Amino acid sequence: MMRSSLSIQGMKLVVGSLCWLALAGEGAAQPAPAPAPRWQVNMTPPAPPSTGPATVAPVQVAPAPVAPPSWPPATPAPSMPPPPVAAPVAAPGQVAPAPTAVPPMTPEPTPPPDKALDPAMGETLPPPPPFRPLLVSKAVPRALFLTVGWTYTPTNSLPLAQTPGDMRPQTQMGINIDGALLWQVRGFDGVSWPAWIGFMPSFYYYFGDGGQNDFLGMGYGIYVKHALWPRQRVRLFFAYGLGATQVWVRNVESRGIGHLTRLAVGMDVHLHKWLQLTFEFSYRFYNLPMLKVAGSEVAGYDFHSLNLQAGFWFGR
Repeated sequence: MMRSSLSIQGMKLVVGSLCWLALAGEGAAQPAPAPAPRWQVNMTPPAPPSTGPATVAPVQVAPAPVAPPSWPPATPAPSMPPPPVAAPVAAPGQVAPAPTAVPPMTPEPTPPPDKALDPAMGETLPPPPPFRPLLVSKAVPRALFLTVGWTYTPTNSLPLAQTPGDMRPQTQMGINIDGALLWQVRGFDGVSWPAWIGFMPSFYYYFGDGGQNDFLGMGYGIYVKHALWPRQRVRLFFAYGLGATQVWVRNVESRGIGHLTRLAVGMDVHLHKWLQLTFEFSYRFYNLPMLKVAGSEVAGYDFHSLNLQAGFWFGR
């Protein structure tokens, strides 16, 4: 029995030795992985996780890449040199002046942006001003008008009776010619109501009938005109004037000198660019304190007139 047990243990020892030699031969047959060069990153995959208890592996830092000794050393890129300054060239026989250094250009500071408006605080932009076309002219616009029409004297105290002591009402009719040379002083933009001011001459003649003398006169003074709604084809206006007058009565040696007051309304009808048809109705008062009649103690005469006239307006 002793010999059989010894033989069995010897056989186990021989089999174990053979197994150990076979495993050692397989490990030697597999090639070992080549170590990574120092200038390359280690690309070896990590080992699979084990099924045993979790353990924290130490962090491995890859070595920095190192160039092989055969490679040339790296050199930094050269910086751009400043542009050369051309030296001044001197004429023959003269000394060249020294080059002057150009000062560096510094950018202008950017202005800060405007403060934003806060609508919650009531800060809003003001509305833009209304647009009005501006008419630029080298000279003040001028205007000229000429009218002819009928005139009537509802009240007249002139010494017109051919018979002394004749107290009949003196109401006469006649013709009246008016004109004016004006300069525009307002409404150059074509939107505002225009106005003109200038000099007015006028001539009038009243016919005598039924034992009354005829008389004639002239007036002159300052005339002002204001137009309404200038952009319409029919433009209304009102005017007034103040000046002097002179009157000559037939068969009366004295000449009357006094003042003239004129009030008028009317309308202009646009015909062409610088031509308009004008109609005017006016009231005028003539006062003649210098008129005297021989053999009469009355000093000073006056009369009133109503005028309806039509003509042409040359201007805007």
